[in-house]
Amino acid sequence: MIENILNERFRNIEYFLSLQIIYIYRNPKDVMCSYFHFSKNVTLQVTSSFEEFMEQFLEGKVLGSLWFDHIKGWYEHKSLFNIQFLMYEEMKKDLKGSLSKVCKFLGKELSEEEMDAIVRQATFQNMKYDPRANYKNIIKTRYGLEAKGHFLRKGTIGDWKNHMTVEQNERFDKIFQRKMKDFPLKFIWDMNEE
Repeated sequence: MIENILNERFRNIEYFLSLQIIYIYRNPKDVMCSYFHFSKNVTLQVTSSFEEFMEQFLEGKVLGSLWFDHIKGWYEHKSLFNIQFLMYEEMKKDLKGSLSKVCKFLGKELSEEEMDAIVRQATFQNMKYDPRANYKNIIKTRYGLEAKGHFLRKGTIGDWKNHMTVEQNERFDKIFQRKMKDFPLKFIWDMNEE
């Protein structure tokens, strides 16, 4: 009996370790702003002020917990998984180049026509209105929550500048520097940034 349980657990571990994981990360200021609007649209948060939400986000008192811990935790354990980190902002700037990275990671080759078709379909604007990517109806049917806006809102880089005050930005930067000191992944904060 115990041997069967142990064999099953080892099979599950082997299966899990064989998975290919793609971790898409985004600069946390835009994550926070996007999450604020998403939370308001599907009524996950009771706060209506961005300032309150920022406090909750920075303390990890939002669904999904603390952003800093999440990304650092996955990165610190990357040697245990078959994982590829992709930056959202790079995908926005060079979707075809990002698709090439995904194909290489997955060991897949695509023709130029297939690449172009995927790039056309995978733009933010196309995905915003595609029910396979826009979970607005799933949120309603599965969770009974009525979305007040689009599941996918803007998808822009640097939208945080339209929401954060200078003081909020400076405070966020201090926390980011403290929590992400020596973290090797790079972040893009503005569309014009390389």
